[in-house]
Amino acid sequence: MSLSQRYRNPNPEPVPFSLSTLAQAIEVEAPEVVFALLLGSAAEAQDLGGDHGAADTCTVPARSDLDIAVYLEAPPESNTATATSRVPVASPVPATAATPAALRSELDTLLALEAVCERVVPGVRADIGILNSAGVVYRYESLNGRLLVNRDPEAYAAFFSLTCRMYEEQILHFERQLRYRREAASTP
Repeated sequence: MSLSQRYRNPNPEPVPFSLSTLAQAIEVEAPEVVFALLLGSAAEAQDLGGDHGAADTCTVPARSDLDIAVYLEAPPESNTATATSRVPVASPVPATAATPAALRSELDTLLALEAVCERVVPGVRADIGILNSAGVVYRYESLNGRLLVNRDPEAYAAFFSLTCRMYEEQILHFERQLRYRREAASTP
């Protein structure tokens, strides 16, 4: 099988996995993850007992990937939120006693998370999104996912609230643009 075929069809059969095992692995191996959400078809395809046993078993459907969105702790030098900070101004995530002295880069974190996913859900491609720098629509859609890890409930609540408000504002802006375009198109 060529690389492109393998990339398009990574798992020809459904792959069951344990949510708790995935969550524990993320907590242990990625300390900079403040919270993580399971998205997409794997979040929707829960196996409530059945052939696989545990109630926390999910299944990645055939020819699908594992979608995870993570919110990362801000590096120590950016703990004071500013307008250009990668952490939303309304929800700065403070460094904790458990925070490593030098947090890994985003790339290192992504690589560590991919390794975790490959170990827990072998043969399934992982698609990992970083919520800190994501667009408002992706951030909002991620809120429909299943919460895997939540080290700081206050930061999650602030993210949730801010994201919902930003999304509402974005939708109002889109509707206003659409109305202006329709008016301009109907004007002779």
